[in-house]
Amino acid sequence: MDLSTGEEIVVVAEEQSKGRGRQGKMWESPCGGLWMSTVWYYCDNLLVPYLSILSAAAVADVLESHGILCKMKLPNDLYVSGKKIAGILVEKSEKSAIIGIGINVNRDETALSEYAVSMSEIAGTAFDLLVLLEEILLRLAHHRELFSRTPSAALECWAELLRR
Repeated sequence: MDLSTGEEIVVVAEEQSKGRGRQGKMWESPCGGLWMSTVWYYCDNLLVPYLSILSAAAVADVLESHGILCKMKLPNDLYVSGKKIAGILVEKSEKSAIIGIGINVNRDETALSEYAVSMSEIAGTAFDLLVLLEEILLRLAHHRELFSRTPSAALECWAELLRR
């Protein structure tokens, strides 16, 4: 699925056979998760170093709105009770930044490693992936705007994720 706007492109996969994380680590991306990348064209170079934590804050906001409190593990992962629920990978090119986000959403606990957890496992209910996608895109826009308006307020939101 490609949801394009004038300055962004969003690509979502039902599953990925070659998902990856930092330092080339593999990320298992079967059906039931939200696997997305958004390309921000003409991304302000001042914002680029903060994209991982901006994205983590956006995802954490959405998880919290569904009753799931998570903690950020620098530089790019979200954890609930010591288990990974989401990962973020940011890559910068000359004219754009690509933010890859993977979230374990509707995955059965038997399909997860002992080090991972899914939203459905925690909440005891399935989630609509398209609704989550829309919520995440709205929160990404919010945190991007917050950073451009008041960087110190944005940094405080992110610091809270680390203190949990």
